[in-house]
Amino acid sequence: MSVNELAYLSAYLQWAGSLLIVLVCLKYFKLLTNELKAIGIYGLASFFFQLLQFIGYFFFKGKSTNIVANIYLPIELLTLLSVYYFAFNRQMLKKALFVFSVFYLIFYRSQYISQLETLNSTAEAIRDFTIITCSILYFFILIRDLPEGNITSLPMFWINAAALFFFSCTFMLSLSVTYIAEVLREDFAIFWAVRNFLRVIFCLLICFGIWQIRTTHKSKFPLNQL
Repeated sequence: MSVNELAYLSAYLQWAGSLLIVLVCLKYFKLLTNELKAIGIYGLASFFFQLLQFIGYFFFKGKSTNIVANIYLPIELLTLLSVYYFAFNRQMLKKALFVFSVFYLIFYRSQYISQLETLNSTAEAIRDFTIITCSILYFFILIRDLPEGNITSLPMFWINAAALFFFSCTFMLSLSVTYIAEVLREDFAIFWAVRNFLRVIFCLLICFGIWQIRTTHKSKFPLNQL
């Protein structure tokens, strides 16, 4: 299998991962809390924008790929922040997330809206660092206010673990993308293949977390402790 074929395979698999998130959310929709519904919206947005990227790649020779990715970038971050907005019960954290989201949109519009055709690794690194911060904060509060019961049965435990895993990996990739591009050159598709396979794991962990809702809702173990 060539490098390009591996990149195509990984792209299709991560696309399927986004679709799987949507399907699992639809299956358990009546049981979903607000943060899990936000995850479903995230999966749907991911699936739609990946579809646009495929269309742009095959019909417009990839000219619109970066444009689609850069439009999706703030949407992805804001959707994931909405997950934490609903997951946190503390009003201070909710207000902080809202204020940050507003300033981020203003910043992104002023800095990157004119650079949609180029790969913005700095903007990606900001997204990654933001989600890493939220996920660490979630685990910190969860451990400090450790609820009774098995925390691994909480859907958000797995979703948060998935976010911490994936965005920690992509944060390192985002910071080193320029160096990687110089080293790999013609084989730069390896970079995307690695990232896509990491996202497949991310999607599967999210689906497993949502799947936990089938038993959690039957117990007295509250879904939202934070």
